Amino acid sequence: MPDLEEADTARTSCVSWVWLSRSIPGDPSAIREQLESLSGIKSAYYAIADEHSARAMRWTRDPANYLPQARLAIEPEESNNSILFNSLKSIFNLNYYICTTRTPLTIPLKPLETYAGTLQLCCFKRLPEIDDAQLATLWLGEHTSIALETQSTEAYRQHWVNACQGPDLDGIVEEYFPLAAATSAEHFFAATNDSVKLKANIEKLTASSTRFLDLTQTSVIHLRDYRLV
Repeated sequence: MPDLEEADTARTSCVSWVWLSRSIPGDPSAIREQLESLSGIKSAYYAIADEHSARAMRWTRDPANYLPQARLAIEPEESNNSILFNSLKSIFNLNYYICTTRTPLTIPLKPLETYAGTLQLCCFKRLPEIDDAQLATLWLGEHTSIALETQSTEAYRQHWVNACQGPDLDGIVEEYFPLAAATSAEHFFAATNDSVKLKANIEKLTASSTRFLDLTQTSVIHLRDYRLV
Protein backbone atom coordinates (compact mmCIF):
# COMPACT_ATOMS: atom_id res chain seq x y z
CA MET A 1 0.00 0.00 0.00
CA PRO A 2 1.40 3.44 -0.89
CA ASP A 3 1.78 6.23 1.62
CA LEU A 4 -1.74 7.66 1.72
CA GLU A 5 -0.38 11.07 2.66
CA GLU A 6 1.17 11.26 -0.82
CA ALA A 7 -2.36 11.39 -2.25
CA ASP A 8 -3.24 14.46 -0.21
CA THR A 9 -0.79 15.94 2.27
CA ALA A 10 -3.45 18.21 3.74
CA ARG A 11 -5.40 15.35 5.29
CA THR A 12 -4.26 12.97 7.99
CA SER A 13 -5.03 9.27 8.19
CA CYS A 14 -5.64 6.80 11.01
CA VAL A 15 -6.19 3.10 11.52
CA SER A 16 -9.77 1.92 11.88
CA TRP A 17 -11.54 -1.40 12.12
CA VAL A 18 -14.76 -1.95 10.19
CA TRP A 19 -17.19 -4.81 10.79
CA LEU A 20 -19.82 -5.60 8.16
CA SER A 21 -22.83 -7.87 8.54
CA ARG A 22 -25.50 -9.14 6.17
CA SER A 23 -27.89 -9.17 9.11
CA ILE A 24 -28.48 -6.67 11.92
CA PRO A 25 -26.63 -7.92 15.04
CA GLY A 26 -28.54 -5.72 17.49
CA ASP A 27 -30.06 -2.31 18.10
CA PRO A 28 -27.76 0.65 18.86
CA SER A 29 -28.30 0.55 22.62
CA ALA A 30 -27.41 -3.15 22.75
CA ILE A 31 -24.24 -2.62 20.71
CA ARG A 32 -23.24 0.30 22.91
CA GLU A 33 -23.66 -1.84 26.03
CA GLN A 34 -21.30 -4.40 24.53
CA LEU A 35 -18.70 -1.69 23.92
CA GLU A 36 -18.95 -0.14 27.39
CA SER A 37 -16.89 -2.90 28.99
CA LEU A 38 -13.97 -2.24 26.62
CA SER A 39 -11.27 0.41 26.98
CA GLY A 40 -9.18 2.03 24.27
CA ILE A 41 -11.95 3.06 21.86
CA LYS A 42 -11.60 6.60 20.51
CA SER A 43 -14.85 6.55 18.49
CA ALA A 44 -17.49 4.04 17.45
CA TYR A 45 -20.16 4.36 14.77
CA TYR A 46 -22.93 1.83 14.18
CA ALA A 47 -25.21 1.94 11.14
CA ILE A 48 -28.15 -0.27 10.22
CA ALA A 49 -30.70 -0.68 7.46
CA ASP A 50 -34.13 0.36 8.72
CA GLU A 51 -37.30 2.14 7.65
CA HIS A 52 -35.50 5.49 7.83
CA SER A 53 -32.67 4.48 5.50
CA ALA A 54 -35.07 2.58 3.21
CA ARG A 55 -36.22 5.96 1.91
CA ALA A 56 -32.98 5.94 -0.11
CA MET A 57 -33.57 2.49 -1.59
CA ARG A 58 -33.39 3.92 -5.11
CA TRP A 59 -29.60 4.19 -4.72
CA THR A 60 -29.08 0.54 -3.72
CA ARG A 61 -27.02 -1.70 -5.99
CA ASP A 62 -25.70 -5.20 -5.38
CA PRO A 63 -24.26 -6.83 -8.52
CA ALA A 64 -21.84 -8.97 -6.46
CA ASN A 65 -24.62 -10.29 -4.18
CA TYR A 66 -22.94 -8.85 -1.12
CA LEU A 67 -24.95 -6.15 0.58
CA PRO A 68 -24.19 -5.37 4.24
CA GLN A 69 -27.18 -4.57 6.43
CA ALA A 70 -25.05 -3.20 9.26
CA ARG A 71 -21.68 -1.54 9.76
CA LEU A 72 -19.65 -1.00 12.93
CA ALA A 73 -16.65 1.32 12.58
CA ILE A 74 -14.16 1.59 15.42
CA GLU A 75 -11.23 3.98 15.72
CA PRO A 76 -8.92 2.72 18.47
CA GLU A 77 -6.88 5.08 20.62
CA GLU A 78 -3.84 2.95 19.72
CA SER A 79 -3.68 1.28 16.31
CA ASN A 80 -1.74 -1.75 17.59
CA ASN A 81 -4.14 -2.58 20.45
CA SER A 82 -4.46 -6.30 19.72
CA ILE A 83 -6.29 -6.96 23.00
CA LEU A 84 -9.09 -4.57 22.04
CA PHE A 85 -9.24 -5.88 18.49
CA ASN A 86 -9.45 -9.52 19.59
CA SER A 87 -12.13 -8.64 22.14
CA LEU A 88 -14.22 -6.94 19.47
CA LYS A 89 -13.68 -9.80 17.06
CA SER A 90 -14.86 -12.26 19.70
CA ILE A 91 -17.93 -10.23 20.64
CA PHE A 92 -19.25 -9.52 17.15
CA ASN A 93 -17.98 -12.51 15.12
CA LEU A 94 -18.58 -10.65 11.85
CA ASN A 95 -16.58 -9.98 8.70
CA TYR A 96 -13.92 -7.42 9.58
CA TYR A 97 -11.69 -5.03 7.67
CA ILE A 98 -8.50 -3.46 9.01
CA CYS A 99 -8.19 -0.11 7.26
CA THR A 100 -6.22 3.04 6.86
CA THR A 101 -8.91 5.71 7.04
CA ARG A 102 -9.10 9.28 5.81
CA THR A 103 -11.90 11.75 6.57
CA PRO A 104 -11.88 14.56 3.98
CA LEU A 105 -15.15 15.94 5.38
CA THR A 106 -15.72 15.51 9.12
CA ILE A 107 -18.70 13.53 10.40
CA PRO A 108 -21.01 15.97 12.28
CA LEU A 109 -21.89 13.61 15.11
CA LYS A 110 -21.08 13.75 18.80
CA PRO A 111 -21.27 10.64 21.02
CA LEU A 112 -24.85 9.34 21.37
CA GLU A 113 -26.07 11.40 18.40
CA THR A 114 -27.91 9.95 15.39
CA TYR A 115 -27.42 11.28 11.88
CA ALA A 116 -30.60 12.88 10.55
CA GLY A 117 -29.97 11.89 6.94
CA THR A 118 -28.63 8.62 5.53
CA LEU A 119 -25.20 7.05 5.30
CA GLN A 120 -24.30 5.72 1.86
CA LEU A 121 -22.01 2.72 2.33
CA CYS A 122 -20.08 1.70 -0.77
CA CYS A 123 -17.99 -1.50 -0.71
CA PHE A 124 -15.85 -1.82 -3.82
CA LYS A 125 -13.21 -3.66 -5.78
CA ARG A 126 -10.85 -1.80 -8.08
CA LEU A 127 -10.50 -2.51 -11.79
CA PRO A 128 -7.99 -5.35 -12.24
CA GLU A 129 -5.49 -3.17 -14.11
CA ILE A 130 -5.30 -0.54 -11.35
CA ASP A 131 -2.35 -0.90 -8.96
CA ASP A 132 -2.02 0.59 -5.48
CA ALA A 133 -0.31 3.77 -6.62
CA GLN A 134 -2.94 4.40 -9.29
CA LEU A 135 -5.76 3.71 -6.87
CA ALA A 136 -4.35 6.19 -4.36
CA THR A 137 -4.06 8.86 -7.06
CA LEU A 138 -7.42 8.26 -8.71
CA TRP A 139 -9.54 7.56 -5.61
CA LEU A 140 -7.96 9.34 -2.66
CA GLY A 141 -6.46 12.12 -4.71
CA GLU A 142 -8.47 13.16 -7.75
CA HIS A 143 -11.88 11.61 -7.05
CA THR A 144 -12.30 13.05 -3.56
CA SER A 145 -12.78 16.65 -4.66
CA ILE A 146 -15.03 15.59 -7.55
CA ALA A 147 -17.29 13.58 -5.23
CA LEU A 148 -17.64 16.51 -2.85
CA GLU A 149 -18.21 18.97 -5.69
CA THR A 150 -20.90 16.98 -7.50
CA GLN A 151 -22.95 15.68 -4.55
CA SER A 152 -24.71 17.09 -1.49
CA THR A 153 -22.33 15.17 0.78
CA GLU A 154 -22.31 16.38 4.40
CA ALA A 155 -19.51 14.08 5.59
CA TYR A 156 -17.08 11.79 3.79
CA ARG A 157 -14.84 8.97 4.98
CA GLN A 158 -12.61 6.60 3.00
CA HIS A 159 -11.38 3.23 4.31
CA TRP A 160 -8.43 1.71 2.43
CA VAL A 161 -8.59 -2.02 3.23
CA ASN A 162 -5.25 -3.48 4.35
CA ALA A 163 -6.46 -6.87 5.62
CA CYS A 164 -9.79 -8.58 6.08
CA GLN A 165 -11.78 -11.63 7.04
CA GLY A 166 -14.70 -11.65 4.66
CA PRO A 167 -15.40 -10.82 1.02
CA ASP A 168 -12.29 -9.28 -0.53
CA LEU A 169 -12.61 -5.50 -0.85
CA ASP A 170 -10.20 -2.74 -1.81
CA GLY A 171 -12.14 0.11 -0.26
CA ILE A 172 -15.13 1.08 1.85
CA VAL A 173 -16.58 4.55 1.35
CA GLU A 174 -18.96 6.30 3.73
CA GLU A 175 -20.84 9.35 2.47
CA TYR A 176 -23.44 11.16 4.56
CA PHE A 177 -26.36 12.71 2.70
CA PRO A 178 -29.23 14.96 3.86
CA LEU A 179 -32.59 13.23 3.96
CA ALA A 180 -33.83 15.17 0.94
CA ALA A 181 -31.24 13.35 -1.19
CA ALA A 182 -32.85 10.00 -0.37
CA THR A 183 -35.68 10.54 -2.84
CA SER A 184 -34.40 13.34 -5.07
CA ALA A 185 -31.63 13.08 -7.66
CA GLU A 186 -31.49 16.88 -7.80
CA HIS A 187 -30.74 17.05 -4.08
CA PHE A 188 -28.38 14.08 -4.21
CA PHE A 189 -26.26 15.58 -6.96
CA ALA A 190 -26.33 19.12 -5.54
CA ALA A 191 -28.28 20.52 -8.47
CA THR A 192 -31.66 21.62 -7.12
CA ASN A 193 -33.78 23.28 -9.83
CA ASP A 194 -30.90 23.07 -12.32
CA SER A 195 -31.27 20.28 -14.91
CA VAL A 196 -28.10 21.30 -16.75
CA LYS A 197 -26.00 21.11 -13.59
CA LEU A 198 -27.65 17.81 -12.65
CA LYS A 199 -26.63 16.21 -15.94
CA ALA A 200 -23.12 17.64 -15.73
CA ASN A 201 -22.60 16.48 -12.13
CA ILE A 202 -23.77 12.94 -12.88
CA GLU A 203 -21.51 12.72 -15.91
CA LYS A 204 -18.49 14.12 -14.06
CA LEU A 205 -18.92 11.82 -11.06
CA THR A 206 -19.49 8.77 -13.27
CA ALA A 207 -16.47 9.50 -15.44
CA SER A 208 -14.26 9.84 -12.37
CA SER A 209 -15.46 6.74 -10.52
CA THR A 210 -15.35 4.42 -13.52
CA ARG A 211 -11.63 5.11 -13.92
CA PHE A 212 -10.90 2.88 -10.92
CA LEU A 213 -14.11 1.15 -9.72
CA ASP A 214 -15.10 -2.31 -10.92
CA LEU A 215 -18.84 -1.69 -11.04
CA THR A 216 -19.53 -5.44 -11.26
CA GLN A 217 -17.94 -5.79 -7.79
CA THR A 218 -19.33 -2.69 -6.10
CA SER A 219 -22.22 -2.74 -3.61
CA VAL A 220 -24.07 0.36 -2.38
CA ILE A 221 -26.66 0.67 0.39
CA HIS A 222 -27.98 3.49 2.57
CA LEU A 223 -28.03 2.99 6.33
CA ARG A 224 -28.94 5.00 9.42
CA ASP A 225 -25.85 5.90 11.45
CA TYR A 226 -25.46 6.25 15.21
CA ARG A 227 -22.35 7.43 17.02
CA LEU A 228 -21.97 5.25 20.10
CA VAL A 229 -18.65 6.53 21.52
